[in-house]
Parts: sequence; C-alpha cells; structure tokens
Amino acid sequence: MNYRLLQLCRQGRGKALARYPFCYTLLALSELPTEEAEAERRRVRTAAQAMLRALAGDDVATRLRRRALEWAAR
Repeated sequence: MNYRLLQLCRQGRGKALARYPFCYTLLALSELPTEEAEAERRRVRTAAQAMLRALAGDDVATRLRRRALEWAAR
C-alpha cells in the first residue's frame, strides 16, 4: 500500500475504502503504542493466514494434518 492510498483512507475519500478495507488496520497500527501494535499485527497475521488457507481450498482434515506435522517438527 502506498502513502497516497493511506492518506485517502485517513481522509475517508475515494474508492480506497471499498477496495482496501484493511487500511483502517494499518492506520490503527501506526497510531498504537508498540506493545498493542505488535499484538494487533499478530492478530491480523493470523486472520490473513486463515483467509489464505480458506482461499487455497484446504479442507479441515488437511489443515489438521498439516498442523500435526508442524507440531511434530518442532
């Protein structure tokens, strides 16, 4: 995301809000204290990973097997 798009989101103008709803998260992260921002980044990262898995078409059984393999590899 570029600076101009971030400014449009901050001003609430243009189609940026409809196309990039995550810009509010980026604005919030830029204005939070470090500890809170890091917690929010982890939450957003987890949600994004879940969304990508869902878009990839993985079913629940595949995700559970992958998680078990990742856990065993630790």
